[in-house]
Amino acid sequence: MTNEQVQISQDNWKYRRRLTYNCVYAMLSMIGYLAIWGSDGNAVQVALAQMLPFGVAGILLAYVTGAVADDAFKMHLSKS
Repeated sequence: MTNEQVQISQDNWKYRRRLTYNCVYAMLSMIGYLAIWGSDGNAVQVALAQMLPFGVAGILLAYVTGAVADDAFKMHLSKS
C-alpha cells in the first residue's frame, strides 16, 4: 500500500469516528429525553426507550468490527 493510500484511509477514519460519535450522542439524547419527559402510557415512546440502547450497542459494535476488518484488509493487501 502506498503512502498516499494510507493517508486517504486515515482521513476516512476521522469522518467515520465523527459520524459514529454523533449517532451515539443523538441516540443517548433521545434516551435521556424519553426517560425524563416521556410518558409511560405512550406505546411508541416505551418501544423507543427499550430499543435505543440496542441501537447504540449496534453502532459501537459495527464501529469496532469495521476497524478490525479494515486492518485485516490492509494487512492482506500489504502481503500481496
